[in-house]
Amino acid sequence: DMVAPLPPHVSKSLNLSVKAALAEHEDAALDAIVKELRAMLDAPTIEAVDPETLSWEQLKKRIPSKMFIKLKYLANGDFDKIKARLVAGGHRQDRTSYTEEQTSSPTAASPTLFIVAGLAAREGRKVRCCDIGTAYLKAMMIILIHMLIDPTLSALLCIMKPEWEKWLDDKGRLTVVLRRALYGCIESGKLWYDTLSAFLVSIGFIANQRDICTYNKWDDEEDVQITISIFVDDFMITCVSDTVLDRFMSQLREKFGDLTERTGDIHSHLGMVFDFSVAGEVSITMPGYIDSMLEKYGVTKVQKYPTNNDLFARDENSPPLAEAERKEFHSRVYTVAYMAQRIKPECLPILSELCSCVRTATTEDWYKLEHLLQYVNGCRDIGMRIRIPKGQLFVNASIDSSHGCHPNMRGHGAGLISISKDGHGGTIHCESTKLSLNTKSTAETELVTMSDYASQALYIGGFLTEQGYPNVQVILEQDNESTIALVRKGRSTAKATRHIAIRYFWLHDRLVRGDFELLHVAGTEIRADLLTKDLRGAAFSNCRLKINNWE
Repeated sequence: DMVAPLPPHVSKSLNLSVKAALAEHEDAALDAIVKELRAMLDAPTIEAVDPETLSWEQLKKRIPSKMFIKLKYLANGDFDKIKARLVAGGHRQDRTSYTEEQTSSPTAASPTLFIVAGLAAREGRKVRCCDIGTAYLKAMMIILIHMLIDPTLSALLCIMKPEWEKWLDDKGRLTVVLRRALYGCIESGKLWYDTLSAFLVSIGFIANQRDICTYNKWDDEEDVQITISIFVDDFMITCVSDTVLDRFMSQLREKFGDLTERTGDIHSHLGMVFDFSVAGEVSITMPGYIDSMLEKYGVTKVQKYPTNNDLFARDENSPPLAEAERKEFHSRVYTVAYMAQRIKPECLPILSELCSCVRTATTEDWYKLEHLLQYVNGCRDIGMRIRIPKGQLFVNASIDSSHGCHPNMRGHGAGLISISKDGHGGTIHCESTKLSLNTKSTAETELVTMSDYASQALYIGGFLTEQGYPNVQVILEQDNESTIALVRKGRSTAKATRHIAIRYFWLHDRLVRGDFELLHVAGTEIRADLLTKDLRGAAFSNCRLKINNWE
């Protein structure tokens, strides 16, 4: 009775207006709207004011608002609920009244989330995921903001609060003051993070300084660590002790009230399915996201490889897309990229190319995107499987490049990071991008690429150390012996330009300090080869297996 069934490709990411939602879903939509408005009043988040008591400047600065109704689905594609959300028109706020720190809110990075999940699997930790309802409403506003409510919602509010009816303007709108943070306001995310962070610190948690959305606490009673990865109001919490988890969930409920908790071995979290049912490993897939995407775009064919010809070739005579098609192309490229960045790294080289031309896309680019979608359709069930071996932790970064492969003769670089000595066991971070500068040789191209991706490997190593794991060793895999010799020598080439020399000396300095170990790997064996070249046949299959750890 909650919602009339709709085809997944129509509804999974559909935002509806209030009028459209009421027309299509009637009572179910009305219940969601009323629930959201009731939450606004109970907090209280909004409070009506007499517009005649406001100055002309205050009336002019009033920001708009809008209610969105969304049909929410779990990552496996199952319907979850209808959700209504009142959103402020933060685009109308005066940004000169805020510092950058007041409007910038952190979220957990995908690599650190994957590490938290992988370590939970390795150590046999219990995993719980939860989200806090109306999270922003738990934070108090600091700067005074007035907001307009549209006539439909104002009428509903006046039924709940009859005393507000006298303050309706001649268009049937209420003017309210925001007492608590509201979605859409430019400062709300940071206010919520500060509120949550203060609570966690007050009960003994400490933020990982490499990712301040990962918190840890050592429980003295059970002698175990509890870890939380935070993405706004969605948490992944891991601990070997159910007692410690239960205690923390009780504290969370007592502080923030409305909370949805999920237990078990399989979790829907941030559009991904984390499956811990096999001991020692976690499988990460996005079935609901992929199914919805392919059905929405009408993809029925399948392809064996992500590309249909030379990876970086471009036909300069290909006609440009019409503006409507170009916008659709732009949207589709980034929809695919969101998924590929997490579970299908082999798609990143062509996506890097397509992302670079979203404003000047041609018919050729559209065909390349169609081919890529057909490849995803052919391997939609393949995800990312992470298995972190027991014992000492290693950060293995496989780094590779192709020299002068783009039409402007710039190279292409890629990096893959796994938490294992040999690089097997799945990928927790991957990148594949065109270099930002031209280089004069293959060795220079490899040097620039290594300096770019070594930073991420060292960051991951630091994150693991902050998590409490001793003697974390970083390994950089490289297939170019000239580049390895150059970094180890201790002196630069006489003709090296300044930007190349800076990268060289930085790498050499970190190597001498023992921050990482350089390891030569044959070009046919290096995992990142798939992210810089257009491989085919067994070379493609073997490389994908090494990267995804998915047979």
